[in-house]
Amino acid sequence: MAHNLVEDVLYAIFLHALPSKFLLTAEGAWHEPWTIAPLNFSLVCRSWRTLVLSRPKLWREIKFDNEVNLKTKYHHLIDWSMLKKWLSRSSPSLLQIHIDIADFSGYLNEVILPIFLQESHRWHSFYLRSDTGFGLDPTGMKTVTLRSSPPLSSLSLRLHSHSQVTPFDVDLSQSVGDTCSLLEHLHVDLGVDVRLPQCRDTLRLPHLRSFHFTSVHLSLDLEELRCIFSASPNLEDIRVNVPKQTTSPLPNRDAVHLSHLSSLILTTRNRDTTKYFLDALICPSLSHLALRTGGPVANDAGEERIFLEPRRIHDFLLRRSGSGLQLEILELGWVDGWVGGWGDGDPEYAPALRDLLFSLRNLKILELRTTYLRRVVFEMLSVPPETLPNNQTSYPCPFLSELRLWHRPPNFDFVLMEEAMNEMIVSRWKAGNLRAVTLKFPYPYSAKIKERSCIAECIEEGLMVTEKWFNHK
Repeated sequence: MAHNLVEDVLYAIFLHALPSKFLLTAEGAWHEPWTIAPLNFSLVCRSWRTLVLSRPKLWREIKFDNEVNLKTKYHHLIDWSMLKKWLSRSSPSLLQIHIDIADFSGYLNEVILPIFLQESHRWHSFYLRSDTGFGLDPTGMKTVTLRSSPPLSSLSLRLHSHSQVTPFDVDLSQSVGDTCSLLEHLHVDLGVDVRLPQCRDTLRLPHLRSFHFTSVHLSLDLEELRCIFSASPNLEDIRVNVPKQTTSPLPNRDAVHLSHLSSLILTTRNRDTTKYFLDALICPSLSHLALRTGGPVANDAGEERIFLEPRRIHDFLLRRSGSGLQLEILELGWVDGWVGGWGDGDPEYAPALRDLLFSLRNLKILELRTTYLRRVVFEMLSVPPETLPNNQTSYPCPFLSELRLWHRPPNFDFVLMEEAMNEMIVSRWKAGNLRAVTLKFPYPYSAKIKERSCIAECIEEGLMVTEKWFNHK
């Protein structure tokens, strides 16, 4: 019956079989290339072969992966002509390329990339994730410059290497005025530098909707990141990871107004860096905010204070952005380090956190991640027992449906803290909106929360409770 399908129907079916998945096996060759779409369809009959060979779009989506010993030298076992023929069949269609390999032998830079770079003028999307380890000879590496000129709309790069040479240079210097790029997604990670126009204010990225940036060496300073934000008025998603300590200048220009931004995720190790971003951006449509750090830092007087200050976040959301009522997801805490406690030595911290949470009337998901959470945090999140069913103004975040807590219970008020946590979870469940709770504790601690009768009763009624461990040294 399949042989009798009309050509347009067959073509639509073949498109759904993409991308073409090239897999390097332990034998070092393509894993049975005749099984890869669309080549496999061309072997069925003459009419299918004619259709497949006449439609370049069937050859334009390529995914490159491997499952081999990372240190194996298998370059000589591969017939690269197969990949070249694939690219030839795809012309003149725009290419969608996805490469995700671990390669310590060095032929990613020697063979694979040159093949695809020859077709860079046809890239529509290019995704590369690779770990080259210590296997590359630094003297043999050259920096590859990638321009953001049309038709490229999506570029995502991460190349983890121990070489001192930066493998990639994303050139935005020509994205100015009427020659602006068509980039919608730009994700730059390890092993990537970004080049801006000499006159920063001429940069134009009007189509950019998603920007992710991570750099160990801070290849862009904060003002250059701000320049990218300013050039991208249609940004919807920003994710910035600045792990290096840096002194941040205060914005000397008006804040950047990003009316379409819905998600902002900042990971820093410097108090001033976080302050810089919160002062530099106005985001009235923000629905997801995540602020993460490695721990507290010392101020000029040498006094150690909490890094994530609720009052500043409150001001950012309400006074500057007007997005407090729109916020649905809030994540606060540390990604590593796990030092200090929330509110230690700062009597103003708990009231400030309370004011912040009370202002987030539509919050659906709350994640708090720290060394340990004070009992007062559980108490302020609890629903008072005397609360009437329709009275949702007497406690914070009344529509909270998911709660995620990462912490190490302290030794000094362990029993009281656990009781407060139990009461908070049960009160939230009985209030009617809580649906899921995730608790993460350091190994080998286990609260065995599911075994407690009050929590077990909530679970039986439908509450989803997940208890996990994380490594803490």
